[in-house]
Amino acid sequence: MGVYVLCVEDRFKAGLLYGGGWISGNPLPEVDPVVAAPFVTTPTLMVNGLYDPIFPHELSQKPLYEAVGSAEKHIEIFESGHCPTPRLAIEFSKKWLRGKYRSE
Repeated sequence: MGVYVLCVEDRFKAGLLYGGGWISGNPLPEVDPVVAAPFVTTPTLMVNGLYDPIFPHELSQKPLYEAVGSAEKHIEIFESGHCPTPRLAIEFSKKWLRGKYRSE
C-alpha cells in the first residue's frame, strides 16, 4: 500500500518502503503496485531482506524497485528474511534521509 500513498500524496519529501514487493497472484487493481509504481515521483528508499520467502528478491522486490518511477530511488538489501530488524532499517533510513536532506 505504500506505493499507492507515494503515488497519490504529494506532501511527502521521501518515501520509505519496508519489506515489500510485487503482490503475487491476481490482486485487484486498487491494491496492485504494478499500477501505481510508475507514477511515483517522490524520492524512494526500499528496505528489504535478501532471504524473504514472502517477497523474493529477484521475483518481487527487484521488479517493484525497477518499476518505481522516481529518478531518485535506492534499494537496500539486508542479510535477513522478510524484513531486517526495525533497528537496522531505522538506522539505515536515517542515514539515507540525512544524506538527502541535511542542508534543508
